[in-house]
Amino acid sequence: MVFEATNCETVILISSASRRLTGIIITYGYILAQALVGFVYVPMLLQNIGQDEYGLYQLIGSIMSYIVSINGILSAGVGRFYCKYMAEGKNDLMENTLAIARRLYWVLSVFVMLISCVLAVVVRFVYSASFTNSQLDECSAMLVVLGINTIVIMNNTISVAAITANERFVFLKGSQLAALIAQPFIVYGLTTIFKNALAVCLVVLVTNVLCAVSQRLFAKYNLHISFRYHGWDMKLAKGLLFFSGAIVLVTIADQIFWKTDQLIVGYYFGAAAVAVYSVGSQIYTIYMTIGTAASSVFLPRVSELYCQNKDMSEISDLFIKVGRISFIVCGFVLSLFIVLGK
Repeated sequence: MVFEATNCETVILISSASRRLTGIIITYGYILAQALVGFVYVPMLLQNIGQDEYGLYQLIGSIMSYIVSINGILSAGVGRFYCKYMAEGKNDLMENTLAIARRLYWVLSVFVMLISCVLAVVVRFVYSASFTNSQLDECSAMLVVLGINTIVIMNNTISVAAITANERFVFLKGSQLAALIAQPFIVYGLTTIFKNALAVCLVVLVTNVLCAVSQRLFAKYNLHISFRYHGWDMKLAKGLLFFSGAIVLVTIADQIFWKTDQLIVGYYFGAAAVAVYSVGSQIYTIYMTIGTAASSVFLPRVSELYCQNKDMSEISDLFIKVGRISFIVCGFVLSLFIVLGK
């Protein structure tokens, strides 16, 4: 019996390791596809909607990135606690984690919509000197649309956390990849008729809704994830918020460092200058994503190691291994830049 149990545990470990390896490969595949689509997508957008409209799209995207950072208030906490209770085999707490997170997201969704509406008014005063009236009207409409898009992304976090905890990275990244590839084709068809940035925002919203629905259905029917509410757990709710507090501060700092420049360029030079600047900024954005791709699939494993034996040396060894993978990939990309230059 001991021999059979050991074999079973070995099979589970191999299966988990295989899923994580597949997750890393498909994540890097997604980043590569994202880079290729971006380099094709941007010239297409510039051709179809023009430099000014593309600049508007990037400017509003920069503003909305601050609201999207609100999503970090719970996303890291949901994933951490769900993985923790899964490793401990506490099904009731797993279900309650998702149910409480959902209720907290409902409250945050109201705040996001209010902030989006306020920004739609504020942007008219801030950029009145550098934008035309039609551009200001379009900016206000885009803020509302992207505010709804942010709410969709936020509320889908619980499904993403459940899929990640079960290490089903192939479906998770596959659904995101399908949305990534489909989006340029839909945008191209729509912007040949409606040559404005608002049409692009509407396509982004629709594709994210479809992606979120597919992930929710997968979590419910394939993984049989339950969102059953077992009563309000103040300790769990505080844990969800406090755990993500430091991550939120880092996220806000990143947004200020990487996105404020586009707001300043738009204020002084208008939408066209933002378009030029944002094209160049794609390179460092993709490079940063490459550096964090491998670590994104190891949260379930870290939670499992900590809950099982609290062996920090084993967790440290895992961090070193992940760091080496990230360094090798980033070093390879950097070497290409050094060798190939322009």
